[in-house]
Amino acid sequence: METRKLDYTVGWICALPTEAVAAAEFLDEEFEGPPEHAHGVVIVLMPSGQYGTASAARVAANLADSFPNIRIGLMVGIGGGVPSQKNDIRLGDVVVSDPQTDGLSPVLQYGFGKQVQGMTSSPQLSGLKTWHQRKGHNYDSVIDNIIKCNKRLNNDFPHPDEAQDCKTVCKPKTYLDTPNQVSRTPRSEDDDNPAIHYGRVASGNQVNEEWQGYAAMTAAAYAKELLCRITPTQIQEQAQLKDLINDGKTR
Repeated sequence: METRKLDYTVGWICALPTEAVAAAEFLDEEFEGPPEHAHGVVIVLMPSGQYGTASAARVAANLADSFPNIRIGLMVGIGGGVPSQKNDIRLGDVVVSDPQTDGLSPVLQYGFGKQVQGMTSSPQLSGLKTWHQRKGHNYDSVIDNIIKCNKRLNNDFPHPDEAQDCKTVCKPKTYLDTPNQVSRTPRSEDDDNPAIHYGRVASGNQVNEEWQGYAAMTAAAYAKELLCRITPTQIQEQAQLKDLINDGKTR
């Protein structure tokens, strides 16, 4: 059993059952031990009701103890992105934490005023970003195929109806405001939809349940594509997660 545990090198952490279901659907195979020349991925679900970066850190520590050869940790699921004049972020879009975007800490737990430090970008992340700028992606069709193959997902995970699509964005509410929304221009056929944004990811407590399943799917689709760009040899060259955690405790 210990040999099997050492075969796993990627930890995929989810805060919600919806996120774990979406993650599992993007696995190539499910088995007791990973085959040769493939990534061994452990999907971990955080305890019910215990969300946020602090809980994720505890789960990561337990994961590193149980699977000592884990070398990459991914936190994948739903989050918050703040729209701006520069970034047209909409429900269902993918937001990727990348410190190179603005030089700031890439994860902000805005409900508690904390930041997660020490995260860096990677050549694979930069390469995927460049590829999407040139070629786009096919996440919608991939998600549609997954749902067609597993009808049980049809209620909670497909793209919401066009009538529920994100054509509006909330604005600061004042006593003079009636609807707390402003109009947004629909995306054209030439735009990626969902779009992929790079910058800071917000971890908060406001959830749109109509979009939760689809957002979890788009996040999992990006994570899968990113992992496909990383070879098992490249992962083995990274430090073990348990060593990184222990190093952080001693600072």
